[in-house]
Amino acid sequence: MREWRAMDRSILRYSRKANDTASKLAADISSLLREKGFREKCPPLFFAPLKEKQLGLFSSESMCIFLSEELLLCSYDEILQIALHECAHFLTFARYGSLSHDEDFRKMCALLGAQEEYSRAHVSLRTRGDVLEKVRKLKALSSSPFEAESQSALRKVRQLMASYAIDEDDKEEECIYCTDLFTSASRMSYSCQIIARLAAMQTGAFIVQIRSGSSTSLRAYGSKAELEVTSYLADVLECAVRKELMKRRRENPSLYYGVTGSNSFYLGVYEALKSRFESSSCSEESAEKALVLRRDENERIVRDFVFGSTTLVKRKTSHRYSQSARDGGRDFGSQLRINPGLGKAGAEKLKLT
Repeated sequence: MREWRAMDRSILRYSRKANDTASKLAADISSLLREKGFREKCPPLFFAPLKEKQLGLFSSESMCIFLSEELLLCSYDEILQIALHECAHFLTFARYGSLSHDEDFRKMCALLGAQEEYSRAHVSLRTRGDVLEKVRKLKALSSSPFEAESQSALRKVRQLMASYAIDEDDKEEECIYCTDLFTSASRMSYSCQIIARLAAMQTGAFIVQIRSGSSTSLRAYGSKAELEVTSYLADVLECAVRKELMKRRRENPSLYYGVTGSNSFYLGVYEALKSRFESSSCSEESAEKALVLRRDENERIVRDFVFGSTTLVKRKTSHRYSQSARDGGRDFGSQLRINPGLGKAGAEKLKLT
């Protein structure tokens, strides 16, 4: 069974700057906590595409700090202040069980050295657009015929570009996102692995099985849009296939009950959907190739940014299969239709009761 955790559906960002900044923040905050005599350590810290206008979040369920990826465009000092704000939430929750911006929280912010303006629920930060516009105007001033004015403008341009990590071409930094599709307290079920493979096959996402202690996760990597679609497909496919399997178990329990019957049915569904996907791509020969290339590119970035020197192992698993249950899965997979989503063409009308 799936076990929902706060982090499972969070989409996290990895890039050179995100990784380096997160590491530096964790080291600086851990050092600060030791200096202040805290026994607690800095909780895991991630950059993520949070909701609009949300700069930071401390999750009391996963005990992690999430910072908006937009903060990567700000100076390190500003990012640190937001991180200290969230760390204060972590400490007040650990000690008092509170997540509000109350007096205990404000005292904790002051103890950590967070500036007063960052101890509030709302703060003002200069946006990237504002900075880029100011850089553009200062560059124009730097060509002024008046030497003192041009030199002053150039200095301000360099300061702003250094503080906000803006390069001359302002190129988009290469990055990769990740989210957990399924988590299990022990071994990952074959059915979840099949669903994840089916969802990723149609988006180009790269799937990795992560084992941490006794728990296991199926983690998807790709662009933000790819992961949103992959998560949606995983939910829809899991619900549809499991519902059909339960129906068939009631009608023919001897065939579909047990690990063999379940795995065989899921394998049949996978084979049918894979065949349908490949045949639908035949008319556009480049479509399937593009997804394969995208998955290879996602894997390259994952190995570079996330795992580094860690070796990713591909393992083959062997299972016993029932040909009849497998045929049943193929039959269902050949007819399965995926709802395009809420508010999309073809979706059923919604009603309130």
